[in-house]
Amino acid sequence: MYFTIICFDRPGSAQLRGKHLPAHLRYLEKQGARVHTGGPLKDPVDGSMVGSLYIVDVASYDEARAFIEGEPLHKAGLFESMMVRGWMQMQPEITPGANELTAQEFERQLAESGSGSNPAAP
Repeated sequence: MYFTIICFDRPGSAQLRGKHLPAHLRYLEKQGARVHTGGPLKDPVDGSMVGSLYIVDVASYDEARAFIEGEPLHKAGLFESMMVRGWMQMQPEITPGANELTAQEFERQLAESGSGSNPAAP
C-alpha cells in the first residue's frame, strides 16, 4: 500500500537541511523498495528547498510513520510539520542508485568548501 508523506521545513533551516542531506540520501537508498519516489519541495519564487515529499510502499499507516520517524532530516528536527496519507500509484519509480551518487557528490562539495554547510545554497 502506498503512502505519501509531505513535510515542510522550519523557516530558516537551509543549513540544517544541507548538513544532513548525505545521511538523508543514504537512508533513502537503504530503504530500497520501500521508497517509491520522492524529492524536495521547492519555493516557487527562489527555488530553495522548503520541504520533502516521500511516497513509500509499506503495509500500514504505522509503517509509514515509522519510516518518517527514522528519516535523518526528521531526527535532526528539520520539519515544522508532516502529513501522512494513502496514495494511488500513477507515475514511474525513481532510478535505483541515484541517491547514493548524489550523496557522494554532495559530500565531495562539502569537503572542498570546508564549511560543513550546503555549498549549493544561495
